[in-house]
Amino acid sequence: VNQGYEDLLQRDMLSSCGIVINAGGNITKAQMGATITAAGENEDLYKVSYDLIRKAEKALTRNRATKHNSVVVGDVKVDTRTVDAAYYAIIGPEVKYDLENTTRGASYEKEYVYVPARQYASASTLAEGEVGAMHETRFIESEGALVDAQAGAAVPASYVGTLSYTGTIGTDAKFDVFPILFPTKGAFATVGLKGKGKVTFHAKAPSDVNLTNPFGTKGFFSANMFYASIALMPEKLCKINVLASN
Repeated sequence: VNQGYEDLLQRDMLSSCGIVINAGGNITKAQMGATITAAGENEDLYKVSYDLIRKAEKALTRNRATKHNSVVVGDVKVDTRTVDAAYYAIIGPEVKYDLENTTRGASYEKEYVYVPARQYASASTLAEGEVGAMHETRFIESEGALVDAQAGAAVPASYVGTLSYTGTIGTDAKFDVFPILFPTKGAFATVGLKGKGKVTFHAKAPSDVNLTNPFGTKGFFSANMFYASIALMPEKLCKINVLASN
């Protein structure tokens, strides 16, 4: 029931976002991956990147979205990092896989910019599922993060790249699109699962023999729940659509 509630919540927030950014430039979601070659060239244009995250942060700041937490200050412990006041972003494992290789700069200036949660100077403010941070965004990994299967451009024939796609190459294969959701504070509201009547459970044991269950082999367990949501300030909800490694 809780997973179903979270799926509904994620769906509603994604559909309510006032800020939508597609990796690859000023294109539609259906055009994402259109310039990728069979050999996998141009794949990085459509993956999550340092500048893409900064672009989302800039738009949220301009719309006066509130950050979720304060600065994680320095510590004397070895191999720890400070983390700026940040927005939360919900990602799937595929996007996390690409985040861990994210860099900025070139040649001798090149550096990895993703900070794993284990390197925070203080772990006392970690959100449930938080895996790391980059610039002014802290990432929460969710196995239930939505995937828009076959929502991108057609996969080129003889494709040997690494990006995730659905379908059969040469017929209906298209790249899968992975939304990164920024649910900023106060932008969205829901009716929770707590309270009398919010969730009603129903059960029937297989041992209850009757005319419709003469052999005592059929039973069920089900639940009804009450759910409602509202986008209070859509301009403070953001999603970035990216392609991700398979």
